[in-house]
Amino acid sequence: MSDTEELRKLLDERGVRWWDASPGKTKWHSTVLNGTVAMSEWNGRAILDTGYEYVTPAQAVEATLGRGECEIEYVKDWMGWHCKSCDTLWQGLQDQPPKYCKECGRLVVS
Repeated sequence: MSDTEELRKLLDERGVRWWDASPGKTKWHSTVLNGTVAMSEWNGRAILDTGYEYVTPAQAVEATLGRGECEIEYVKDWMGWHCKSCDTLWQGLQDQPPKYCKECGRLVVS
């Protein structure tokens, strides 16, 4: 699997919308940096365009979407989920908690 494919898989798992900027270049919105981020492949390695440093796709996701884990709770009155880390509310079915927060990208642990 190429770095581009791995990055896109990680973004898809987190429900993050990404788009092709050019062949081998992926863009997405960063909640940490509050802007658009791009990642390219150069000689088979990934480069995060904000710093032109070689990084792994997992490092790129962590740096731009947040690291670690978060706790969420179901808010019955609102019929949705609340992330305690980023204080975001979004609608969703109670019996299907998300694997990742839709806003901060962290792994949900509760």
